[in-house]
Amino acid sequence: MRLLFLTLLFLLITTLLFAEIPTEQNLRAFLGELNNPIALTVNGGNFNSSFYLAGIPHFNIETGISSLGFRIKDPVGMGTIKTNISMFHLKGSFGLFKGFSPTRSWKGFLGLETGVKGFTSPLLGTLNQYKERYPFGFSVTTKLNLLKNSGFIPSISFSFDYSYLFDGKLKFIDRQTNEKASCSFHQNNLYYHFAIRENLGLVHLYTGFGWLSPTLKADYVIEENEGALTSEPGTLNKFYFGLTVPVELIDINLEFGKSQSYGYYGAALGFRM
Repeated sequence: MRLLFLTLLFLLITTLLFAEIPTEQNLRAFLGELNNPIALTVNGGNFNSSFYLAGIPHFNIETGISSLGFRIKDPVGMGTIKTNISMFHLKGSFGLFKGFSPTRSWKGFLGLETGVKGFTSPLLGTLNQYKERYPFGFSVTTKLNLLKNSGFIPSISFSFDYSYLFDGKLKFIDRQTNEKASCSFHQNNLYYHFAIRENLGLVHLYTGFGWLSPTLKADYVIEENEGALTSEPGTLNKFYFGLTVPVELIDINLEFGKSQSYGYYGAALGFRM
């Protein structure tokens, strides 16, 4: 009995150490599940608070991080693994049109601004052991300020973002047989959302909901066999809540969001000019 136990333990350890090449079925399942968490992390930050700034033109710079923890199909084994993705970003936005003022209490109606954001993900959690190239990307955003904050009247906005994530690359090596496998992926997604922001003096509270339509495309090689995958099209609903603490010309932002079984959090600093 003891010999049987030791034999099974040896086989288990051997499997954990050397079974590092995914099957095509496992790799395709893994890549398919990677689509949603990447999209949510890329679009995890809704921190930009420039639509309570006075005057046009204005300029706002923001830097921050969004992080998402989740379980995903183990690419090289059975079951799932727990991992996380963290996305750093740098964003600049500026006003195009300050909008109309139908009444003294209704200011900034239909104000318009735009911006660009660059992002990268050097923190991939458990997946870092397979990382060969960090994914990075950019997005463009347009925001229509339906209403600007005045007194107890909240700011209300509608935003549209288009993001593109360039090739991330993962590599798998069986150190016993030296067999290799790799996959590269890129993603584009559309994100549109409503947000409401209220100025409470020392802090600004905001909340919103939105929709994401991500598409991930991947190419993979397992030994000499090549393949490709395009994720199933779909739409993610997202709800988020956050607060901003303005300090002179700097905003300190914290945010929490939820989409289906995924939950993310983020933090950012905004610099108003």
